[in-house]
This record gives sequence, structure tokens and C-alpha cells, in this order.
Amino acid sequence: MNILTYRFENEIAIVNIGDVHRGDKTCNVPLFLKAIDYIKRYDSVYWVSTGDILNVALKTSVSDCYESMSLEDEYTALIKELSPIKNKCLGIVASNHHRRLKNLAGFNLDRRICEALQIPYLNTLGVLDVVCGRASYYIALHHGVGSGRKRGSKTNSTETLSQLVPGADIYMEGHTHSFDHFINEETYIDKKRQLLTKLNSYFVVTGHFLQYDGSYAQDYKLPPRPQGASIVTLSRRYNGKDKRVKVEFFQ
Repeated sequence: MNILTYRFENEIAIVNIGDVHRGDKTCNVPLFLKAIDYIKRYDSVYWVSTGDILNVALKTSVSDCYESMSLEDEYTALIKELSPIKNKCLGIVASNHHRRLKNLAGFNLDRRICEALQIPYLNTLGVLDVVCGRASYYIALHHGVGSGRKRGSKTNSTETLSQLVPGADIYMEGHTHSFDHFINEETYIDKKRQLLTKLNSYFVVTGHFLQYDGSYAQDYKLPPRPQGASIVTLSRRYNGKDKRVKVEFFQ
């Protein structure tokens, strides 16, 4: 797996535009456009996506294709809306709603979106090295799997991502349509120095852009979750050694 490296002189913020489900009848388009405008307005703000930007409601899928935009229309709208911030995207990973088209017809929608916008496609699992000043932050991204009603079940999947990519500073996932974050102190072997080293790893579950009334979440008696996106701010090295990570929620 190749690791993409980005270098910045100062601190930056990264917005995770995940689980938008553009085209779904309950998609909060004004909030989505507000997030795009926020990224466009500030030079130090960039973005990634852990997937499901489009809804992709097919006749063979769970989503109701009769209550969603056609795939062609939602794709056309998305490309137009993301074009002003395409130069600020650090990467996109594959996701289950987009994978519907690949499973049905062998068409990789995630790759086509990235090609149309000329942004990095990270496949199913992506790893970035984002350097701010002298601080290097490794970020692992995956769309996420599983489900559950309770808060713990929604964060468990994100925590297991550290088993696939041990030693990352930040782990980002979506899929569960909720926002949460926590910190684990990880211990790993520094083979170069022959000692045990501790690392603070930040786990971030992004939000979503679906309104509750009339949604499938309401149909299945799932509790409403705040709409929005996670923002992770990466600071320059502090006092010569410590990294600083701040997690917020964009609404």
C-alpha cells in the first residue's frame, strides 16, 4: 500500500465529508453546500471522504430507487458541487453504497468520481502522512462496517481499524451515521531504538447529512443523530516534540 504524503508549513484542518447520500430524499443539501463553502473559504481547511457521498439507490438495493434522484442526476450534481474544492481533497476511500454499482455492473463509481475531479482515490483502505511544520501525522481511513443502536457498537469498528494499520495517529471512519471520537494510548515496539514507545491515537467517527423525518432511520426506529461532519485540526510540533490534535463537529 502506498502512503500519500502532504506537507504544510502551518496547521491545517481536515473535514471528513462522509455519508452525504446525495440524491436521497432526506439529504440535507443546504448543510452539504455549507460544508463545501467552509472548505472553500479558508486556505488552511482541506477535506477527505470516508465514502457514501452518493446514495446510489438501485432496484436491487435496500434504498428506494423511486424516492431518490437518478444516479446520473446525483452524480452530475455532485461533480458540479465538489469542483470548487477539488484541489483541496487529500483522498477518498471506497464505500458500500458506491460499491452497489460495482457489484451489479463492475463499474467502480469511487474511481470515476476521483477521475472526474482529479483527486486521489485511496481504494478501500487509505493511509496519509500529513506533515505540518515538523509534525508528521499518519491518518488511516476506511468507510467502516457493521451497525448497531448503541454508541459503543458504532465506535468499535473504528477502534479495530488500528489492528489493520498499527501506529497511526488518527483513524477515521463513517458508515454508522453518527459522530464520536476518543483517544487510546497505544504501546508499540520502537525497533530502531529498542524500546517501548507510547502513542496517542485519535479515533474519529464522522457524522452524516441525512435529515431524520422520513428517513430509513425513522422507519427502523433508530434514534436521530446530529447531522454534520468531523473536523480534525493538526497543529505544528509543539515545544519541539508533542503533537496536537483537535476534533470538532461541523454543523
